[in-house]
Amino acid sequence: MLSSKVLSDSAYIEEGNLQLLNFYDRINLIDSIDQYYSILIKFTSPGGHLTYVRDYARFLYENNLKINIADKLTEEYSSHPGNEGDHWTPFLLAHSTAKHGNKVKGLEIFDKWMDKYSPIGKEDKSIWPYKFYIDYH
Repeated sequence: MLSSKVLSDSAYIEEGNLQLLNFYDRINLIDSIDQYYSILIKFTSPGGHLTYVRDYARFLYENNLKINIADKLTEEYSSHPGNEGDHWTPFLLAHSTAKHGNKVKGLEIFDKWMDKYSPIGKEDKSIWPYKFYIDYH
């Protein structure tokens, strides 16, 4: 296997690293999750790279790790054309602002975003597709 072309296949290596990330995520091994995200953000596959960047930033913010790296990842993600208007950009920016000591401003960003993406006229958010973001509060 070591001499095979498989090891030069970037997609194969990316998938292997993703499977390892998913395994460590299931058992909540923080150091290994961090390690595999740091590997995966180096892959440039379409649809993969920015997803890894976004998810790694979220992971770092939510685990209060390497906030400076999370901020760089947030900047990369939010500056990509089309991402400035998606629901992830304000979510990551709210985390960044709060992690830098301005929780009130972070909550304002988050609340404004929630108002924009909440279903109109729905008080019960249990059916809301972005419900897991409510954990931000």
